[in-house]
Amino acid sequence: MTRAAVYVRISKDSEATGLGVERQRQDCLRLLERHGWSLAQTYCDNDVSATKGGRLTYGAQRPQFEAMMQDVQAGRLDAIVVWDLDRLTRTPRETEDIIQLADDTGLALASVGGEVDLGKPQGRMVARIKASTSRHETEQASRRLRGKLAERAAAGLSHSRVAYGWTRDADGTEHLDPEQSALVLEAATRALAGDSLRGLARDFNAAGRLRPNGKEWTAHLLRQVLLRPRNAGRVVHQEKVLPGVVGQWPVILDADTFDRLQALLTGPERRSNVNRTARAHLLTGIATCGVCGGRMTALVRSAAYQRKWGMPGAAYRCEDQHCVQRSKATVDALITGLVLERLTQPDALVALAGGDRDAVAAASAELEALEARRASILALVASGDFDAAEGAQMATALRQQRDAAQARLTAAMPTALPVDVAGPDAEARWMAASLDQRRAIVAALTESIVVRPTVPGKRFRPEDISVTWRA
Repeated sequence: MTRAAVYVRISKDSEATGLGVERQRQDCLRLLERHGWSLAQTYCDNDVSATKGGRLTYGAQRPQFEAMMQDVQAGRLDAIVVWDLDRLTRTPRETEDIIQLADDTGLALASVGGEVDLGKPQGRMVARIKASTSRHETEQASRRLRGKLAERAAAGLSHSRVAYGWTRDADGTEHLDPEQSALVLEAATRALAGDSLRGLARDFNAAGRLRPNGKEWTAHLLRQVLLRPRNAGRVVHQEKVLPGVVGQWPVILDADTFDRLQALLTGPERRSNVNRTARAHLLTGIATCGVCGGRMTALVRSAAYQRKWGMPGAAYRCEDQHCVQRSKATVDALITGLVLERLTQPDALVALAGGDRDAVAAASAELEALEARRASILALVASGDFDAAEGAQMATALRQQRDAAQARLTAAMPTALPVDVAGPDAEARWMAASLDQRRAIVAALTESIVVRPTVPGKRFRPEDISVTWRA
């Protein structure tokens, strides 16, 4: 008896009910009975397009179709029953593959929409005509879809699946997801404050603030989320930001914050958090060896080593020559105490912020945002997305704004640190700061930290660690 397969497929099953393929299956079973064939197996590709592949070898796009073709080639099937030929294939090239397979194996094909005998010239002609017609319909539908997406983008409307940070109503209206948008805002704020993306990912994962699929964050994924122009209400179509188009959804980041963040994470002349390994120790890469001048790195010893040799669990050691080695806990405690003392001194605010703390913070943020916008405009002009004359005019206006902001910053005395780290409450702010932020504070306040070797027979002496403060 002829061993037949029933193949059913529907391109889009938005509600995941499977009703479309079930109706196809019932019709195909009735046709199979009329032919007197036996059902060997049913193959179902639900919510899968037939135009993403090209030849039988591309079956990864339709796993059940690929499995059926392999069974035909292996001699386990003699016939295929489909609801219509376009359920089986919508490409002329793939149709030729099936015709060749029918020649090689004697495969029979039955269709509810009309019988097609691939063993006869007339049947092959019908199959080829159907495939060409289906291909034309697919291309027309694709053209209409592209036009619709372009129209939605120009109107500032979303034209893709709902993004992380938002929810979407049935009518298409988008709202901020409280938890997700809060995570994006926190990540942006902390990144601008000096936290590494690796450190942020580690903190979010440890707190159970995982991705929607339940998987952990990585620095790379956080960077992708933070760099989305839609965070600031900018519309992207075909991988380009549409100038002058405002997204019709609530924003997570204001324009200035996003521009500063983009400059931080992508600017070639700026530090990129995602490419920087998150530091695990306060002074690695900051302190230097008092013998050879090399930088100090951290050495962490195992518990067994500590017990055997009576050595501290962690130490700073000269990375190149190993000529200096001091207890990490002792050195960290000393430097922390000195930094906190410096931050609480009366002149700390003057050193950090000058005469007008608010003016310093505002001018610094404005300068970063203006510089980021200027870089973006130049990039758009270089790529051909902006008219050169229009770009030059905008760059000139930005330059004038930048000069004014620079003048305000100079008058208020520029700061190297967030101004609220200094003052009477410095210790509380230090304790609340992340390790990355503490390292930034130390690096900004000190010209150098030199670690000298211990004197034989002497206990730890504070004078062995010298600190030179920035002017």
